[in-house]
Amino acid sequence: MVVVRFPDTQPSKDLAEVRKRVVFGLNNYVKEQSYGLASITPEFRGWVTLPDPLAAYAVSPYNFNVDRNRVRKLIENRQPVGFDRVLPDSGILILKVNPDADEGFGTVELVNADPKATHFSRATFKFEELDRNRHVDTRNGIAILPLWKDKDAVSVLITTPGESEAALKAAQGIRKLMARPGNARGSEVATALEEALAAFRKFDFARSHQIVGAIVGDD
Repeated sequence: MVVVRFPDTQPSKDLAEVRKRVVFGLNNYVKEQSYGLASITPEFRGWVTLPDPLAAYAVSPYNFNVDRNRVRKLIENRQPVGFDRVLPDSGILILKVNPDADEGFGTVELVNADPKATHFSRATFKFEELDRNRHVDTRNGIAILPLWKDKDAVSVLITTPGESEAALKAAQGIRKLMARPGNARGSEVATALEEALAAFRKFDFARSHQIVGAIVGDD
């Protein structure tokens, strides 16, 4: 989650207040709406100053001026817990939202990771599945990659189609380091893992992959 500001406008709230309202408030909202079955733990960054004045981005406090023809995505982490135990598949579920569709028809459409599979039995995206480990939407310039799991939590990367291949290679390398023996704190593997993750979070996928390669090579 990135908090931006504009060169001609001063923020009305400090960064700590924004973080509290957006990160914790949104997480509480998601928990309430999902009856405790879902939560979010976003990485929070700010401030990022955009190059142009506020008017250039055509936004308002209520998003009335945002281009409503743009496709929006909803990302859900569906794991075999609670009511989701009955689902035929688990993983990252991606939904496409059309805000202009009539109420109750076509407002949300499932992005099926494997349309050939029947009954949505392979509808989710999974890091470990080579044929459904990323969603690339070239028309709208977005790529969504499920990453590694921590119990039932799943990290997700949102990037561009052009960066998705490098990001995937870096993520796969990081996963190898995570599974590699001898990754106790202070070890060479643990240090490399920490550095690779730091580079990955800065979207320096080439550097992240390079760090991993120095330890695991091409295995």
